[in-house]
This record gives sequence, structure tokens and C-alpha cells, in this order.
Amino acid sequence: MLDSPAHFQGEDNIYNNSAYSDWVESNLIFPKETVKKGIEKAFVCVGFVVNADGSIRDILVADMSKDVDESFKREAIRLVKAMPRWVPAMYNGLPVNSYADVSFSFEYDPKTKKQKVYKKIDPKHLAKDPVYDASTIDVAPKFEGE
Repeated sequence: MLDSPAHFQGEDNIYNNSAYSDWVESNLIFPKETVKKGIEKAFVCVGFVVNADGSIRDILVADMSKDVDESFKREAIRLVKAMPRWVPAMYNGLPVNSYADVSFSFEYDPKTKKQKVYKKIDPKHLAKDPVYDASTIDVAPKFEGE
């Protein structure tokens, strides 16, 4: 079991994500081409490996997002690629590679022509997703209920 999970820089842990939320809100670009298609809402989950040095690799969109417009998927992947290094997971006092995921809810209000953005980090919802590949990490995270 991990001493602590990987988490976004500036946070005490993965469950206190105000710095993450602020970063996403400042960097997210709502894909306007989806509005032209009449698609104003989307939910995208992205899984990835946080390396022991805090860099991110193996970014994948979760299967639960397969019916989402590609523009939303591209924006979610772009955001994850643009993130600063994370604080790596710790195991026996040492930094290790670990799996993490983030989800993005996009919502566009056609009346105000502004976006609403809700951000969330949830380390539990992708644990059984096909995106999860234990061969890419040093220590497989344990989640409540497993």
C-alpha cells in the first residue's frame, strides 16, 4: 500500500484539490466547435501514470468517455499534458511510479455564451477500467472496497 498517492503540485493530498481546480480553470479552453454541432456538455475521464520524478506519461482517455466528441477528449488530454509535474506517490518513504486519473465536466451555457467548468480528481472510479494497466507502475494503488 502506498504511503501517499500522487497529487497535483500545491496540494496537501489528492483529495484537497483547490490548486488543481484553479489551474484547470485558468488553462481549460472550451472546444467551441462542439457548440456549432449542438454539443454543449461532456464528461471526460483521463488516466495516466505519474512517474517517480512527477512527470506524466501513458495518458489515456477512459472507455467510459468513448461516446464523447473528440474535441472534448483532445482538450482533456491537452490539459493533462500541460500540467506541471505532480508530487509522486510515496512507498516506504521513496517516490514511485503510480496510476492517477482526473475527470473533466464541460458545460456551455448558450444564453451567456460562457462555459461552466467543474473539476474533480477521483482516484476510485477508474480502478476497474480497462485503461488501468498495472504493468506500467511500480506499486498498484489500493482503493476502498477492493
